[in-house]
Amino acid sequence: GEFDFTWMDVPMRFMERNGMSPVVDPLHHVSFPDWLEGGFFHPLFPKLYERFVLEFARRYPWVRRFTVFNEPLPTTIFCSLNGTWYPHRASEEDFVTAALAAARSIAITTASLKRLDPANEFVHID
Repeated sequence: GEFDFTWMDVPMRFMERNGMSPVVDPLHHVSFPDWLEGGFFHPLFPKLYERFVLEFARRYPWVRRFTVFNEPLPTTIFCSLNGTWYPHRASEEDFVTAALAAARSIAITTASLKRLDPANEFVHID
C-alpha cells in the first residue's frame, strides 16, 4: 500500500528545474510491479493502476501530460492473444479480458486525473 518514488525524484526534479514538460508513461507495456500477479488479469488491476497514477500525479503536480496506457492494442495482443509477453496468455477469451482491463484502466484513470487537475492533457498512442 505504499509507493516509493524516490528513484524517480532526481530525473523528475531535473526536468522540472529545467522547464521541461514531459509526457509521462506510467505503464510501458507490461512494466508491472513484481507483486501484481497476472498483470492485466489481476481482478483489481484497473483500480490499482488508477491509484498508482494518482499518487504519481500528486507527487509531481507540475506534470500535465500523460500517456495513461501506452499502446493498448499491441500490448494486449502480445500478452493475451499470442502469449509473447507476461503473463503469456494465448486465447481470444484472454484477449477480451486484457482489452477490457486496459479500456477500464484508461477510462477511470483519465477521469481521475482530470478531476485532480482539469489542466491535465492526454496523449494516446496505439
